[in-house]
Amino acid sequence: MFCEEPIKAIYASTWDGTYEEFLESEEKPYADGDVCFFCYYPEPLCCIEPPSRLILETDSCYLQVDPSGVVTIKKAGPIATLERPNERLRSFSDEQSSEESGPFFDDYPCTLLVGERLQRVYREEYYLMLQFDDFILQVLRSPVENYCSHQAAQRNLLYYQIHGCERLLNHRCACGGEPEILKDYTGDYLIRCKACKQATSASMTVQEAIDNWNQQQKSGKPDLHPLPLPFDDLAQTFGDRILSFAVKKETAWWLFPSSCDCRDILIQTEKQEILLEQAHKGEEDVIYFGNPHIIDRDQFTWKVLPEANAPIVFDKALYTESGLLEGLRFRFGETYLFIFGGEHELIMTRGTDPYDYFEPWIDDREEILFNETGPN
Repeated sequence: MFCEEPIKAIYASTWDGTYEEFLESEEKPYADGDVCFFCYYPEPLCCIEPPSRLILETDSCYLQVDPSGVVTIKKAGPIATLERPNERLRSFSDEQSSEESGPFFDDYPCTLLVGERLQRVYREEYYLMLQFDDFILQVLRSPVENYCSHQAAQRNLLYYQIHGCERLLNHRCACGGEPEILKDYTGDYLIRCKACKQATSASMTVQEAIDNWNQQQKSGKPDLHPLPLPFDDLAQTFGDRILSFAVKKETAWWLFPSSCDCRDILIQTEKQEILLEQAHKGEEDVIYFGNPHIIDRDQFTWKVLPEANAPIVFDKALYTESGLLEGLRFRFGETYLFIFGGEHELIMTRGTDPYDYFEPWIDDREEILFNETGPN
């Protein structure tokens, strides 16, 4: 075992000085929030940009973690004795209002690591692997762009699943289902049953959400609410045989043989109807799942239909760097159909290049977008 003592506190490098001093400094090796951060999909991951470092405190030593390895430092004083010039080692804390928590308002790292023992340290490709009692933490030298894309595969417009603390959920749902931890776009946490999709109310910290779930399930009278999400599993959402993509003639413009702008798109499958709409989330243009029960489907007359022996198949979800659903890619035969959010509308385009979804305004392609009651 690398260290037999359990972790009791976690620290990371930040800039030691005022914001004005930070702006005036020519060297910014410890910029708040850019040099050490955690993400939890598909497995717990810590991204560290040297010279920043992560410090794990036990009773008798400090474990210094960076992408090069783990160094054991015998404890000879408080954490401040390890600080380098212009560096402050601040604690990850669940005390939201505490000044000592610095920029680390997320308690997930503490909940994840405190009480765990470091069993083994080894390398696997580009990752430094830290094996603890109940999980493996991957450590990677990575800028913030890679961190965002690493999470994006599981993220959607409102919630995404995170991993590492499931061991603390010590009660199954009353239906027998297994609980999962979700984080919403505001940074709050909730616990939801994978089977019946019942969920707790959102909490500011993951520990509060876990305690809420455990206490409610233990009482035998859980106060939960349904939280079905159309993008729980996009492959499952579009798993039925797709019959058509339809738009309204009066809301379609910028028409070309292989592309058009439209206000909304109705996807018809064998078992359900899915309504896609354009939405703004902050400064980003994304896809939103609307309510198909409030529309007049008879108005959706321009259609994209599957061709003979070429069923339409969901192929890929496209996400922004901040994890919002930006586009969908479908495939039938040798061509692709793209739908993505524009500034004021949805854009639908068809082509043979799987990466050509940002160039819809090409009118000399052989691919025809609409093959029933659409523009000639």
